[in-house]
Amino acid sequence: MKKKQLETPKTAVIFARASTKTLLKNQVETCRKYLETKDYKVTKILESTRDDYENPSMDSAWGELSNLIWRNSIDAVAVTESDRLTMDWLFKINIIADCLFFSVKLITVKNPTELFNSREQLAINYIMGVSKTASELKAKRQKSKMQ
Repeated sequence: MKKKQLETPKTAVIFARASTKTLLKNQVETCRKYLETKDYKVTKILESTRDDYENPSMDSAWGELSNLIWRNSIDAVAVTESDRLTMDWLFKINIIADCLFFSVKLITVKNPTELFNSREQLAINYIMGVSKTASELKAKRQKSKMQ
């Protein structure tokens, strides 16, 4: 008789950023409900009330999120929408790139395909050299030089 192998539960961090405690609570609950339906175990909740005009890297919640990703100690990061990470697109690209590099799933619960259709994701695809369009353009240029 074969023993059933126990699966390690998928772990997730909820990241919420808002100007009020009520909005933070709503974001956390929305993410928690979504993650429960996807069988994720919430291991940490990070909340930030930092103003977007301030440097996100100075925010302890944002810094802790980066550390969790870099330590590869989580399977996913959940936010209600991508702008909850930060409105600064350079910092957002940084987090998206880290998630891709360390195979941490970045989940936007209100619109799960949001990040895949964003300018940040397009920039990441280009930077990481996986942009199909860039590869096709390069091939066309090489082909035209040979003719």
